[in-house]
Amino acid sequence: MTPTQLALITFFGRALIYLSLSLCTTALHAARIPVSDKTVTTQTRALSASNDKPFEKIEIARFSNGELDDWEEKSFKGSTRYRIRTDDDKGQVLHAQSNAAASAIGRRVQIDLTKTPYLNWHWIINNRLEGINEAARSGDDFAARVYVVKTAGVFGRNSKALNYVWSSNKPQGSVWSNPFRPKNSKMIAVRGIEHAPGQWASERRNIAEDFIRLYGTKVNLVDLVVIMTDTDNSGLSASASYGDIFFSSQ
Repeated sequence: MTPTQLALITFFGRALIYLSLSLCTTALHAARIPVSDKTVTTQTRALSASNDKPFEKIEIARFSNGELDDWEEKSFKGSTRYRIRTDDDKGQVLHAQSNAAASAIGRRVQIDLTKTPYLNWHWIINNRLEGINEAARSGDDFAARVYVVKTAGVFGRNSKALNYVWSSNKPQGSVWSNPFRPKNSKMIAVRGIEHAPGQWASERRNIAEDFIRLYGTKVNLVDLVVIMTDTDNSGLSASASYGDIFFSSQ
């Protein structure tokens, strides 16, 4: 990792670096960091739920349809390889392969958590990252993570991020602060050491409640959803796959 990359990551934190790169177009062009001007819109569907109450669903990722165009990639060190491939059980999914590298793909959206507070996804990891301390900067690597960001402040300095990770060495339910930006990025082990690699898992998190629980504040809007498989700090290798992602009212 170059001194410039390390300084950026240390200052903003990984969950906020992506945000900063997306928001500050002028500053980034001056720093010769490319930024896409593509804007993203979301679609809301009204469906009939089993209890006959209105059910809203906002699709964030439709990898099952082979769609990846609305996602932008940012590299921190090298590049994690993200591509659509066919899984025997799930059909088309997003596959990620990282070899001592770190890059993320993200989609800029605006989600009203008062209407659709639940984030839904499914994922699988193929291997753990053994022997690392995930709470330290030297071990801040994960075979799979999905995170959401609420933007705030100049350069995103007051932003808040929730990192949902598949931990290699912590038990499910563990919570800790990101070692690069402890006040602005919280880590949640949705899957942990007790969950074996090679098995698909489905997740559903109430984002609004998690913001209150971990930050003690109510958040009504989030602006960014990011997927990341990274191994640059440990120098190891990991691979994972991600299924469709959506927000829902229930």
